[in-house]
Amino acid sequence: MSPAVVLATPTANSMAALNASVQYSVQAGGSYYFTLTNPPGATTVWSATNTFQYSTNGGGSWISFSVNPVAAPASSASGSTATANGLWLAEIPAGVGSQVVLVRATLTAYTSGTVYFFVAPANPNQKVLLPWVYTVTSANNMVGPIECSNFSEIDFQISAITTTVYTAQGTNDPTLATWFSLPVQDLGLNTSVGAQTITAASTYRIQPSGFKWIRIQCTTTGTVATVQGVCGVIGSPVNFTGFGSAIAVASLPTLAAVTTVTTVTTVSTVTSLSQIAASVPLMNISNGSTNKGLGVTLGSATTNADYAAQSWAAVSGNGATIAPAIGDGQSCSFAVNTTAFTAGSSTGQFVYLQESPDNGTTWMDIWGCEAVTGTGFVRIPPVPIGGRRRMRWVQRAGAATTSTVSVTAMGLPGLFPIQRQFFDWGTTGTAANSILITGGAQTTSTSTITSALGTITQTTAAYPIEGCSFLTIKALVSGGTCTTAPVVTVQVSDDFTNWETTTSTLTLPTVAGMTSLNISGLLAKYVRLNLTTAQAGGTPIALTYFSILARQ
Repeated sequence: MSPAVVLATPTANSMAALNASVQYSVQAGGSYYFTLTNPPGATTVWSATNTFQYSTNGGGSWISFSVNPVAAPASSASGSTATANGLWLAEIPAGVGSQVVLVRATLTAYTSGTVYFFVAPANPNQKVLLPWVYTVTSANNMVGPIECSNFSEIDFQISAITTTVYTAQGTNDPTLATWFSLPVQDLGLNTSVGAQTITAASTYRIQPSGFKWIRIQCTTTGTVATVQGVCGVIGSPVNFTGFGSAIAVASLPTLAAVTTVTTVTTVSTVTSLSQIAASVPLMNISNGSTNKGLGVTLGSATTNADYAAQSWAAVSGNGATIAPAIGDGQSCSFAVNTTAFTAGSSTGQFVYLQESPDNGTTWMDIWGCEAVTGTGFVRIPPVPIGGRRRMRWVQRAGAATTSTVSVTAMGLPGLFPIQRQFFDWGTTGTAANSILITGGAQTTSTSTITSALGTITQTTAAYPIEGCSFLTIKALVSGGTCTTAPVVTVQVSDDFTNWETTTSTLTLPTVAGMTSLNISGLLAKYVRLNLTTAQAGGTPIALTYFSILARQ
């Protein structure tokens, strides 16, 4: 049948008195979301009983009907009344002699407050108003739990907030007992921020990221939190099977007669490249051809929970082995969410994305994440995955740090450029001028080498950069006051044995600070840094890390 539509909307959506009602005209047999929520900027919740009703005779008589809850699915049951904010999926009965059905929410009992009632078709790309509850009480939900299977994003707008902290969370636990923090995007700043630090007035966006239920919880009690509204965007179509009879064609308005067009304009071949290239949108032109083709990306992004609350402990270890790319994605991005972290004597946990070209026998690092020193997210941008994948973790200095980690992968359609990131971490060693650096190697992330910046024979670990031609190399120094700055030189290799010394060098700071080196046009399979000038004099510098960023 045709997608559901709202045929008429009320001039006001609010109810604030006994027997007050809000009425919509909808299509018979359609599927709709019903929302009961607070008015924008409310500072208290309402107290009333709402009854959902429909009429097939233009309002001559009203019949109560049951709707299915989408919010708080573990405790709510289907019914025709509601005494709190919520989201419901309603199947509209087929009209008797009419394809128009009236639906309404009526306050059959009322104590205080203002109730808003919204109706939205359950169609793809439809925006649905979601219920929210005013609260500044810790552990109370501003939104949800919401069953978000059909929603691709949740947007919420806060106009005022003082000292209160909100956290976006998701779960696949049917008991709604275990939740994981989700990153949010600040639409005002167009940046991703940690979900634990939603403390400013703005509009934020959540992507469910593979979770079935989401909520926004008040995690720190404050004094002011003013919510203007919450919106969900349907990202996949609703199954309309069994939702009533099809619309009778005879009941639709008669279309005006269409005059037959008999004149056909002659189409001439376009041979001017400037004419072809001027087409909008940008189109592909085959070499030597006068034909234009519009490039189309097939498929859609798909999410997959690689690990759910997996315990990572001991000096080092591996996450589960995951089969090749999910869904239609040829590239994957990853959100690595640490929900619990207990540090031993280690100063950090380092997570590496690895791929296996031989179905799990040999593994190679393709991305190194920044240090994990507490709960929160680290993100790996879209990278092509050439085989099976897994995460590997290493505890720096060999300490028994423990953590609980969930990894959500998103398979993305189309081809993304090859990207690589690696860290070679250092800490002051036992010798006066030595630095211990732990980083990834060709097949493992546990290679430990000693790079004494007072000796000209040491190199960092070697990293695979095949397919990349642009490199940015950085060095972060946390302290020291040497008088002669150490210098490292970039070396490359195609066989992991024979190394060529390039002309690209990086001089490290002699005090706390960061420096970087950009290289373009470099083609090699492996790269490493070799110390070519030793530091001398003063206090030896303390190297935090070398980082290598490579891009196709």
